[in-house]
Amino acid sequence: DHRLYDDDDAWAHPLVARHWAPSLRAGCARLWHQRHRLQAILAALPRRVCHLDLWPNNIVVRPSGSPALLDWSFVGDGAIGEDIGNLVPDAVLDLLVPAASIDDLEQAVLAGYVAGLRAGGWDGPDEMVRLAMTASAVKYHWLAPTFLARCDAPVHYAYGRETDPDVLYAERGVALERLADWGAEALRLADELGVTTP
Repeated sequence: DHRLYDDDDAWAHPLVARHWAPSLRAGCARLWHQRHRLQAILAALPRRVCHLDLWPNNIVVRPSGSPALLDWSFVGDGAIGEDIGNLVPDAVLDLLVPAASIDDLEQAVLAGYVAGLRAGGWDGPDEMVRLAMTASAVKYHWLAPTFLARCDAPVHYAYGRETDPDVLYAERGVALERLADWGAEALRLADELGVTTP
């Protein structure tokens, strides 16, 4: 419920107050308020066939050492770079990669994705890929209110595993901060690159 962005009591909950930076509220609210523009930015970017459910549990390594993607049930049209905009935050949100590693993960994923595009013949600017990755943060605008609403749950889970709530909210707080930062970055990048939206 997006109304929780304006609920002082929800943001004062001990789990939130202990683990989420004070600036996170405004950053997450900005994702909500700018959602239509961010969605339009994604729609205006170069298109590719995308997996659209790329997260660590849908990646396996073959005996040869090469990766393979599983679960293509959501495959479809997407912006170039949109898939990695799912991979990085989902890895941390589901506690599959420690939040402390998010910088390294983001850099490695982006560099690997761009290298793959180049190997496939794509010659567009790296910044266009970065823009799609960061604009993909809009898909997560509903998460902060969802986590706020679940603070008092008797048991907390991370992708089906019972989890210590302090660990969960600390790790997810880092991921939410990154998503808020990505949203702001995408708006700036779109202006710099001259991406026009209706």
